[in-house]
Amino acid sequence: MAKRKSKGRNPRHKVAFLGALTAQDLLAKGNSFLTQEKYQDAILCFKQLLKQGESREILDALEQAYLGRIRSLAAKSMIKEALVLLETVIERWPNATVDPLKLSLLVQEGRYAEAARLYTECGKHLAVESHQRLDALFGALLLAGSGDLRLQDFAEDSEVFRYYPVALAALEAVFAKDEKDAHEALKQIPFRSPYRDLRTFLTGALQFQSDKVQGSTILRKIAKDSPYFGFASRYLSIADTPENFL
Repeated sequence: MAKRKSKGRNPRHKVAFLGALTAQDLLAKGNSFLTQEKYQDAILCFKQLLKQGESREILDALEQAYLGRIRSLAAKSMIKEALVLLETVIERWPNATVDPLKLSLLVQEGRYAEAARLYTECGKHLAVESHQRLDALFGALLLAGSGDLRLQDFAEDSEVFRYYPVALAALEAVFAKDEKDAHEALKQIPFRSPYRDLRTFLTGALQFQSDKVQGSTILRKIAKDSPYFGFASRYLSIADTPENFL
């Protein structure tokens, strides 16, 4: 069966159509597309407007359309395409505040070393929740020896750097089945450090060996968005019924 032709205009037809509109109509249509989150169409409108003359209003609107398009691509897991478009924004608007967005895209793309370098520059401008989530992720990656990360990628006064030695010591003690050293190291990991969930996981894992119920209670404190949840869920799958685990 033959495929139906798309009813939408192709880009060339859209440009030709927009070229026939007045500046006032183009601005109104572009702003309408922005409101409807039709960012590609908004970009076409504002770029067409720029051919008639630049203004701060149009440039700002075009920037917002590009940023909306980037976030839309990211939401569809089209991270590479989003990063390419973001470079266009950075080149055209050098003073645009896009570091947090770029950081998020780099993390989603798995480019952790680049993300860590950018994080040291813009981390202080992030929301507290984002800051804590990234600290936990970078800490976990360092401990796992993955993501091409080095401890030197982080500032010495950062919590990721500061508490890494005790977190590593606790991990190594558990692997060595040295409960005494493990508990001593775990006590040195502050509850609010990036390695908080590691502390919870290792504490639960140690308890699990002698008391599965108590160990499971501890392990359930780890949130599903934690980098340590996958490890905790392996223990919980052993102790719980399917209904409890879900």
